[in-house]
Amino acid sequence: MKKNMFRNNKKSFFSVLINISIALAIYVISPIYLIRFCRIRSSKLGYLAFQPYVYLFNLNNEKQPRTKDYFYTDGGTSNSQLLKIWKRILSFNDALGPIHKALNTLSKSDKFTINTDINPELNYFSEEIDAVNFNYKQIKEGQSELENMGLSLNHEYICFINREPSHFKNASNLDIKENEYRNFSLEDMLPAVQELTKHGLHGVRLGEASNELITENNKIIDYASKYRSEFMDLFLISRAKFLLCPNSGPYVVSTLFKRPVGFVNLSPFLGTNGYYQQDSIFIPKKYWLLQENRLMTLSEIFERKVYSLMTLKEYETMGIKLISNTSEEIKLLALEMLNRLNNEWETTSLDEEIYSRYLDILSRYVSDCCRIPRISLSFLKLNQEFLN
Repeated sequence: MKKNMFRNNKKSFFSVLINISIALAIYVISPIYLIRFCRIRSSKLGYLAFQPYVYLFNLNNEKQPRTKDYFYTDGGTSNSQLLKIWKRILSFNDALGPIHKALNTLSKSDKFTINTDINPELNYFSEEIDAVNFNYKQIKEGQSELENMGLSLNHEYICFINREPSHFKNASNLDIKENEYRNFSLEDMLPAVQELTKHGLHGVRLGEASNELITENNKIIDYASKYRSEFMDLFLISRAKFLLCPNSGPYVVSTLFKRPVGFVNLSPFLGTNGYYQQDSIFIPKKYWLLQENRLMTLSEIFERKVYSLMTLKEYETMGIKLISNTSEEIKLLALEMLNRLNNEWETTSLDEEIYSRYLDILSRYVSDCCRIPRISLSFLKLNQEFLN
């Protein structure tokens, strides 16, 4: 037993020594040839989707010095199929983490770190970056799975998903608790999906289901509990007419395939941070002031600087409870989304006046209103006190 401990310690010592030596060598040659690293938070679907995409976008649009770039994961995998796609394009090696850490310590800077933070000033979807696509074999596989679900490549469908704790099996209890303000019930979405089926669409439920969806509507498919696979998660999103979902991982995946989103229960108010596909619209969660027993207006949300709070603790500290959208609000959002995409959306002069009031207020606090998608006009008409 002592021999094994000695061998393990010796092996660990030599591993550290090798990593430091490699880091020193990279550091020394960096003025001539820069080697950079990026840790991909692969255990979270949203990060796995956007970090490599943002890197490719920056690579296309910025003058880079002579560099060689490497990537490594955080050890988890939220979607192994998506990770395989990125590994075909980018250089991945999970042994690089300690070397990157040593370099950061040596340089005391981020010189050796690839920045994949979202810049809300940039339009990431102004050009085509066909990083994620399917080959002929995969398309045939997807077609076969669609047929197994009662769909074909010619069927129009939307994907819908709510947000609940069961979707985050790999997250820590603290992470689940701090993000529970974003959760909402699946039942609140069903009237919207039911309504869309009357317009010829199918509805496909995504996510990791904690319970089976009970419905007599054969156009609503409980893919989440009956057919789910990591490949079909991607394939379904890639061909959906649009997604009906909150600002969570699947929406970020949808941007890779240029699919628009009807954001439900967007939270915080600036929750997309400028990263969304054109033609998307949203309805936000409502901000309820507990002590005053009333809803906050749009102006108050910005004046009190609560538009980008990210944890439940922050909302509790500010005395705010987030209220989920009603089933009626979600249904009207879904119909507005459909009509806009079909070029059948019509507005009156009063509608335009209401929307102008919203933009006037928003522009006082947000220098570039493109940081967030278009808000649903239906939501504003239902909640005109929001603009007081």
